[in-house]
This record gives sequence, C-alpha cells and structure tokens, in this order.
Amino acid sequence: QTEAERVGFWSVKEEIIFCEWLYVKEKGNFEHGLSFEKNKCKEFLNALEEEGIFESRMVQEDKKLSECMKDYFKSHNITLLLAIPIWFEGRLFGFLSLEKSQKRQWLVFERYKALYTASLISLLLEKQKGDFLLRMYKTLSSVNHIILQAKDKEELLRWFCKAATEEGMFRMAWVGLLDEKGNVKPLCSSGYVENYLSSLNINIYDESVNKGPTARAIIEDRVQVNNDTETNPAMAPWREEMLKRNYLSSCAHPIRFKGRIIGTINLYSDKKNFFTGDVLKLVEELAQDISFALEHVDIIRTKDTLFRTVEEIKDWIMITNKNGYIEYVNPAVEEISGYKREKLIGKRPSIFKSGLHSEDFYKELWDTITSGKVFYATFINRRKDGSLFYLDSKIVPIRDDKGEISNFVAVGRDITQVKQIEERLRFLSNYDLLTGVPNREHFLELLEEATKEGGNIAVAFVDIYNFSSINLLYGYSVGDKILSSFAERLSKVGDGCGRYGSDEFLVFKRLESPKDLEELTRDILKAAQDLKLTVNIGISIYPLDGRSPSELVEKAILALKQAKGGTSSFAYYKKGEEERIIKDLKIGEELNYAIERGEFVLHFQPYYSSKDLRPVGAEALIRWYSAVFGLLYPKDFLHIVEKKRLTKRLDYWVFEEAMRLIKDYSISVPIYLNLSPLSIDEDLPDYLKSLIEKYEISPSLINLEITEEAVIKDLEKAHKILEEVHKLGISIVLDDFGVLYSSLSLLSKFPISYLKIDKSFVDRLEDDGKTSRIVVHLISMCKALNIKTIAEGVEEKWQVDLLTKMKCDYLQGYYLNKPMPLDKFLDLLK
Repeated sequence: QTEAERVGFWSVKEEIIFCEWLYVKEKGNFEHGLSFEKNKCKEFLNALEEEGIFESRMVQEDKKLSECMKDYFKSHNITLLLAIPIWFEGRLFGFLSLEKSQKRQWLVFERYKALYTASLISLLLEKQKGDFLLRMYKTLSSVNHIILQAKDKEELLRWFCKAATEEGMFRMAWVGLLDEKGNVKPLCSSGYVENYLSSLNINIYDESVNKGPTARAIIEDRVQVNNDTETNPAMAPWREEMLKRNYLSSCAHPIRFKGRIIGTINLYSDKKNFFTGDVLKLVEELAQDISFALEHVDIIRTKDTLFRTVEEIKDWIMITNKNGYIEYVNPAVEEISGYKREKLIGKRPSIFKSGLHSEDFYKELWDTITSGKVFYATFINRRKDGSLFYLDSKIVPIRDDKGEISNFVAVGRDITQVKQIEERLRFLSNYDLLTGVPNREHFLELLEEATKEGGNIAVAFVDIYNFSSINLLYGYSVGDKILSSFAERLSKVGDGCGRYGSDEFLVFKRLESPKDLEELTRDILKAAQDLKLTVNIGISIYPLDGRSPSELVEKAILALKQAKGGTSSFAYYKKGEEERIIKDLKIGEELNYAIERGEFVLHFQPYYSSKDLRPVGAEALIRWYSAVFGLLYPKDFLHIVEKKRLTKRLDYWVFEEAMRLIKDYSISVPIYLNLSPLSIDEDLPDYLKSLIEKYEISPSLINLEITEEAVIKDLEKAHKILEEVHKLGISIVLDDFGVLYSSLSLLSKFPISYLKIDKSFVDRLEDDGKTSRIVVHLISMCKALNIKTIAEGVEEKWQVDLLTKMKCDYLQGYYLNKPMPLDKFLDLLK
C-alpha cells in the first residue's frame, strides 16, 4: 500500500539499535539481526523523540544519519527514509522505518499509514503487558494458596513452577539451589523445558558462566534481567540453546531462607523486552512470597516434629501459664506421676508436692523463674499412689512477642532408680567400706582439687606401728573397730583424710601460718595417743616437694622412712626444707602489715635516649625494707603476695607512691610502672584518674608496663580497660615482647606507645645474626606503627653502639645505671 521498498521494526536497546525484522519488497521475505551503535545515532534518536516523525530525502547526505546508518543506506541505494517512533511505558521503545531509492517524496496517506501502524504496535505492547499483569496476579494468588497447603519445601517450589507456566503463561520456569561449591543445580521445572536444564552449567565462582541472570542474582542479591537473548552478550554461553526453545527474554530472582540466599527462581518468556517496570515489581513480590512460604513451611514442619517428639519422648514435660496453672502435660507425666492428663490440666504443680522440700526451696524456685532465669533442681515428688519419685528437672521461662513471661516449661527425667543406684555406686567407688573415709583414689582427687586453689599444703602419710599384733592379740573385729575410730579422729584433723592401705592413712592440711604445720603433727599424734596407738608420720609439702598428688604421697612415704621406729614420730621430706616453708609463711604474715608500717620503697632504674645517652625516664621497682628480714627484693616476696591475693593492693600502693614522688619532687620525666595481670580490671581507669587529679600531675608522666601474658587470656576485656587508661593520657608499654607469644595483633589492636625488647634478644645481638635481623625488623615495624622501642638488659658498650645503630629509641641496663634510691635518681636528673 506504499511505495516503500524496505519496511523495518527496530528496537532501541542500551547500547545498540537492533533490527527485529525487516521486510524486503524485492525479495518478498523478512530479514533481521542488523544493528548499529546507539551512541552514533544520538542526533537521529533525539530528532525522532522531539519531532514525533523523522523524514529524510537525502539520507546519504543527512548529517543526523552520517554517523549512524549512512553505510547501510549507501549499500542498498536508499535515498528516502521515513521513521515513526514507537512508544511503550513512556519511553522510546523503537521505531518503524520506511525506505526507498526513489527521490519522490512520501505521500500524505503513506505518512498516515506509517503513523497508524506505529500506534497499533504501541497499543499491542500495552495490551500484552496488561494481559501478562493479569496472569501474574493469578500466579500470585495461586502461590498464596499453595502456601497454605504445601507440606515441604520441594513440593512448594514444584507448585510454583507449575503455576508460573500455567497461570502466568511463562515459556518455562525452574528453581535452582546453590550448593557448597557455587553450582546452581535445578531442583524442579515446568513448561517448555525440552532437556534445556539437563546440561545447564552455572557456577557463581566461574567467570565463564557467572555473567547470566541466575548467577548475578545470587552474587548481587537482587533481581537480574535478560530482555533480549539474541543481543545480550552475557547470554553467550546459553544463547544457542535458548533461541532453539524460543526463550527470548528471562529473569532470575534470589530466594532467601533463614537469612541467606539458597538459590533462584528463573522465568523465561517467548517475547523480547518482557521483564520491565510493573512486571519486575510483580516478579519481586512473587519471590518474596516464595521466601516467606519457605519459612512458613519450615516453621509448620518444625512445630509438627516438635509436638510429635514431645508426645513420644519419655522425659517429663509440663507447661504452665504465668500464674502456675498447668496447661499441658505429655504422656510421660501421666506415666511417671500416675495422674491422667485431664485431672492435671488447670491444677497447680503442687499436686505433686511431697513435703520434703522447704518453703525456702519453693520461694527460690518462684523468685528465679519469675525473674526470667532458669531453675535447676532435683525434685522429690509424690505419685498419685503416695510413693516418692525423683525428678531431675529444669524450669524454663518462656517470653511472648512483647518480651513478657507468658509460660513456664518444666523438663525433667525420672531418676528414682538411678538416684538410688548412683548413691550406692558413688560411695563404693570413692569411700572405704570399713572406715567410711575416702579411699586412696578419691583422696588423691580431693588433694588435686585443693592444689588448684593454690597456697601451701602439707600431706601426711600415717602408718600405725605394728598393727598386725593387735589383730593377732584381740582379733580382727577389734582391729576393725580401732581402725574406724582412728579414721574418725583423723577426719577432724585436717582438710582431707583417706585410707591408703590396711593400716595406713593419708591427711592433707592447708597451711596459712607456721602454726598450722605444728598443729597437724600434734593433732595426728593425739588421735593415735587417744587409742593407745603408735604411729609414724612422713610429711611432704606442696608445691616444694611436688605438684601432683601422687608425687606428694610418694615423697611423704620416703619421709616416713626417717620416722620409722617403736615410738610415735614424724619426719619431713628433705629435712630442713620446712624452715624455708616456715620463712615464707612468716613473710606472708609480715606482708599484711608492711604497707601500714611504710616498709616498702621505690627504687628507680633510668632509661636513656640512644641519641645522646641522656636520662629520659625511669622504671619504678619496689623494695621491701623489712624490720624482721632486712632488705627483700621482689623475687623474695612477690610469689607470696600473689598467693595471699595482695597483688592489686600492692600495685595500687606503687601507683600512688610514684605519683606522690612526682608531685613532691617535681620529677619531669616519665615514670614507668609495672602493671600486674590481676590488676587489669574495671576499677583501674577510675583509680588512676583519681590519683592524677589528687596529685595534680600530668598523665604523660605515667607509663604503664604490661606483658603479653597479662592480656592474652582475655583480650577483649584487657583491650577495653587499656583503651580507657590510654584515653586518660597514660602511655602503655608492652614488656617482654618475644618471650612468649609475640602476637603482632597486640601491636595493631592495643593502644601501645612503647615496646620493650627483651634482654634475651639483646644478649644475642652480636653472636646470632638471626636475632640481630629480628631486632632490626622489629624496630622498623614499630617505627611504622609510631611505637617507640626500649632495649632492656643493656650491659655492654657494644650493645649500646649496635642498638644505637639499629635506631632503637631508648636503652636501659646495668651498663648505663643500676636501680637506685630516690635521692640518687634525683641527683642524676639534676
């Protein structure tokens, strides 16, 4: 009906103008696949949008077409072009082109025909969209119906695929699940599949097959669209097979389950540019419904499984409301208690009350669960027939959506028989049947528990001298009574007693003072004297004579050999060691009063700048001028301080004394204070702050030295506390780096300002090239982290020269100066 020689329908895509079909009048057939770069056709497209029609009478000379389609027109001898825009969803979707080689202008009716045809195409696109949206709503309705019926996840997803192809009229739909290796494996499908999925290869980690919608939907966690299989470069691996099946466009949306992506839904259409605007919104809504449905099915299945389990389990399960009235009991409650379920519903659990628990017990129970905590106990309850049963139970508060307690769940196990047998077996395995005291193995267990608490412990091995004669003279029944009486007396002597052999016993006692050791031997001898027995006693001391229970017993047996004789006697392992023990105990007693008496003082070992060997600070070191023992160094008493749990108190004394001296003597260089692991707690920042304010000194004059060992046990806690200390303006020094863990994370995470290079490294600098390189790298790393380095234990001039050459910042050691009293330190600063 027109003189056009070639009529084409072109679609405008993101990067190209693509010829969907082209009718060639001369040949009488259709062609397609021709394309031009979109960015070279901007002038043409702009004119098309602005003018609503584009007409060119000399296309090969038209500037608006010169970069776009000039070569195409020239090759086909085209002279005239008439282009009509096709609009869809408010944008330029494409255009209709009429081309001819004649120079005669287009007639009015030809223009009208072209405009009318373009309008029909736009209306057709809108109608297709409306039809599809209607089908999509039907699909959504079907999926919502499926949610209420599906019993498992696979059934739900199969129904979805069927609804998508039958209700939504998609060409094909499938669901793929993501495996551990990143492969997307098809689970179910529907529609025109034709073996497409059998050889499908998609892997989110393989770049050769992860550019398509399915993989990108998982990787980017959002809907992905392929609106033209024929031209989309991302579809290259699958294009041939998709076009065979007329999959002209597709989209994929991630499926989420329990907070993570588990796969995708994949929809295919036999129309190009299908997944746009409102369609995508409905696809996203569909995917959200499926994710919700998966969660719903899982919850229903879990609840069903849980109910069946609760009904079949042999454990006691009872649920009450928040006021304590029974709402549910499982069959096990009926079997254990003898009550029928209908008799228990609406009653209180006090129906099982035996009268063997105190009112305080029930008050603690109620106070615990109403405060939201779990209550654990072994209940002694009474059955319907009046007999007792033991229930190992816990009661758990349940909260509603508002966080309020709504119910209590009691879960328990009937341990009546187990309890009886257990008690008997426990006694038989741990206690001596004749005397009732712990047997050898149980005694060693009790002793091991005692050693874990620390402190000094005496272990006494007691042998009754010539006991066999008593059995021969008076008989075994009398002998047994004597053994039982003696064991009863020994059990009151120390902190633990046991029978080792036929006439041998063991006793251990914690030693808090020198008198405790004397009391132990005296009380054992008295217990024997009361029964007119002669005993020999061998004594070992923890931890001096051994650390394991078996070793301590062996040492006590060896000591017994020195005490063997016809009269009651005792001996210590390695006679004379007890004097050192007694001295430690006396030092411990003196420690309680040393601070009040003012017997502790601080000495100072200076730090020197490596640049000019000028003193720039000092480490404060504690000394004890004891009125009883004279001058004591830390090695003489710090282990006792720790045992007596005086570490924090002594640390706090050092902190305050150092700040007082800084204030009183106007000390202008930083003082380095050692911080014990036991003092790193929540009180530290506030205490240091109070001292700084009290003595009105600059926090920059205080540096705290910590070791790796002090913080490595609880990094999070130590980090929080030391950050607060650092915010006060106090610098943190990491001491003994390299001795234990050498954790580089401490340097990066903790607010470290100084690092001390341990003496063990300094000693080997000249002879060990590996150590030298380690120190060089350590200093270099610290400089990169803006951390100053301090070398300790410098005792030779060559060490000073080498460390200075290595650019270590500060030096400390006997070559430069030993620890000194305050007056000499002040003179040094002058």
